[in-house]
Amino acid sequence: MRREVEQLGGAESGAELPPISLDLRGNCLPDRFNARLASADIFPVTEALRNDVRITSLDLGYNKIDSSGAAAVGRVIAQNSALLNINLEFNDVSTDGGKSLAEALPNCTSLRQLVLRGNDIGDGAGVAVAEALNASPLELLDVSSCDLGLRSVISVAIAAESSDCKLSHLYLVRPLFFFVVLLLFRLWFFCCSLL
Repeated sequence: MRREVEQLGGAESGAELPPISLDLRGNCLPDRFNARLASADIFPVTEALRNDVRITSLDLGYNKIDSSGAAAVGRVIAQNSALLNINLEFNDVSTDGGKSLAEALPNCTSLRQLVLRGNDIGDGAGVAVAEALNASPLELLDVSSCDLGLRSVISVAIAAESSDCKLSHLYLVRPLFFFVVLLLFRLWFFCCSLL
C-alpha cells in the first residue's frame, strides 16, 4: 500500500499531487461534437467534484448544459475549495442558472475565473452576479454575449469599482452592441468629415 501511495505522488511522503485540469468541452474533438454533455450528464461530474481537491480547472464550454446543470455547478463552487477556473461558455444557461451561480459566488473561497460567455443569462442574472462580486474572490469574469441589459452592465461596472471587489478582468462585450456602436462611430466620423 505504501508503495502505491508513493507512486501517486505520495501523500505519506509529503509530496503534493499535481493539479488537474478537467477538459469536457463539447467542441474539442470532432466525434464529441455530436455527443455534447447535457445537464443530466453533468450531475455525476459535479457530485465527484464536490470534495475533490485535485481538480483546479473545469472546462464545460460548448455543451448543452442548461440552468439545472448550472445550479449543480453552483453547488460545486460553494463546496469545493480547490477549483480556480470554471468555463461554461456557449451552453444553454438561462437566467435561473445564472442566478444559481451568482448565489454560490459569495460562498466560494477559491474560484478566480468564471466564464459565462454566450449564455442567455439576461439582465436578472447579470444583476445577481454583480451583487455577488464584492463577496467573491473572482479575478476574471466573462459575461460577453450574455444578453445583459443596461441595468446589469451598470451594476457590474459599479461592483467592479468597489474596493471590496477583487475583479481585475471583466469582459462585457456584446458583438451586436459593439458593431452598432462601431457603425454609429463611423457614421458620425463620415458626417464630420463632410463638414
